[in-house]
Amino acid sequence: MKKTLVVWRRLGKEHGENQGYRLNPPEVVEEHIRSKVEAFRQTPDDDWHWFRLSDDLIVESGVGGESSIAYHLPLKGWLLMDQPKWSTLDPSVWRWMAHIGDMSYSDEYGCWIFTDLFADIIIRRDHVTHEVLDLDDLAQAMEMGLVSQEQTIRILRSTQELVNLIRDGGFPPKEVVDCRRHLEQLGWL
Repeated sequence: MKKTLVVWRRLGKEHGENQGYRLNPPEVVEEHIRSKVEAFRQTPDDDWHWFRLSDDLIVESGVGGESSIAYHLPLKGWLLMDQPKWSTLDPSVWRWMAHIGDMSYSDEYGCWIFTDLFADIIIRRDHVTHEVLDLDDLAQAMEMGLVSQEQTIRILRSTQELVNLIRDGGFPPKEVVDCRRHLEQLGWL
């Protein structure tokens, strides 16, 4: 595991989480990302949360609650959160929350940036029963010009790819299953 950094941004909410979606100017987006990077860089090594396992898997501990782990799959554009504690969902029923987005490494900021692109999937503890959420937010984002038609198509295809994996009994993905075994050996789980 190699130390890295991931900054999560919600497209159209860089100005503030509870103020609705906006088409923010580049300087607002840049300040949002820069302030997160600066704050996270102050994290002591003993409390560091972000580790890169491979080109297609980054783990983040403690996101959304002390015992929760986020599995970032940059090549697929998925952020899979195991037992997110901040969620209003009943944890005895719902186990996973998946966010569809874009993830890439930024040389400018020296970190990975995950851009949440509206569509989410919640998955029950049986790893098969699921619900797709926030497609109305995606529609609003397209109407506002936050995402293009091409981006919307890609988001919907990525969402369907994950739904197919869940429906076919392949969830969590092999990368996550293998990672969980490794994290158990390290005492993270």
